Amino acid sequence: MKILIADDDAALKKVLCRFFSELNHEALCAATWKEAAGLLEQALPDCVLLDGDLPDGNSADFCARVRGDARFNKMALVVYSGADQEGACAADARVLKGTPLAELLNVVETAVRERR
Repeated sequence: MKILIADDDAALKKVLCRFFSELNHEALCAATWKEAAGLLEQALPDCVLLDGDLPDGNSADFCARVRGDARFNKMALVVYSGADQEGACAADARVLKGTPLAELLNVVETAVRERR
């Protein structure tokens, strides 16, 4: 699985990228909305794990971009945020930061499987 992780918290992003990489997933990491959008276009990941608020954009705008482009129809979107943002975007799942990594992995894998 190829996963794009977009989070401006450098320490958390590093933990998440290492976690998914150690499970033999291809983890791409971005710190901004713009950087994530560029990787999205280049890499076409299976899933985007997206912080609810990045310094230059939010999850609602990012989700609208992904859901509005037919190239990304099979791409899962999981919002990973410190705040409950129910309904903020057309994500496949929402997970609160601090959720155990094994549970986060399960949510991501389920979202990817359901999009295929």
